[in-house]
Amino acid sequence: MIEFTPINIPLMLVFLLNVGLGLLVYLKRSLHRQVNISFALFAWALAGWIFSILMMYSFRDTAWRLFWGRMSFVTSSNIPSTFLYFSLIFPDERRDISLLKKALIFLPSTIFVLISFTPWMVRSVQWETMTVTY
Repeated sequence: MIEFTPINIPLMLVFLLNVGLGLLVYLKRSLHRQVNISFALFAWALAGWIFSILMMYSFRDTAWRLFWGRMSFVTSSNIPSTFLYFSLIFPDERRDISLLKKALIFLPSTIFVLISFTPWMVRSVQWETMTVTY
């Protein structure tokens, strides 16, 4: 069952703002399309992290809280790599980033995404004490 608390309102607002900002930049016609796409991916990674925290606070069931606790690591692991990629090509796509470099940039995120679904990252969530066992 989903429960709405006062903390959900600002989280939902910031989530919607990040999704909207990413969509606005993604849909903008520009000569520097890769910059727009990389910034949109960064904004959506932030939005995903915020959404997973929002969902962790919204559910009462322990299994769902554990799932969303793990999803917070899945989504937040994409933030550094998307920001690094954006910072390397911003503002004019002057740097040509090879496929190997792109793979190296996103490899740590991929590893963390895979590990996040295991008990190695989040073992349990106790709502009564507001703690997550890592």
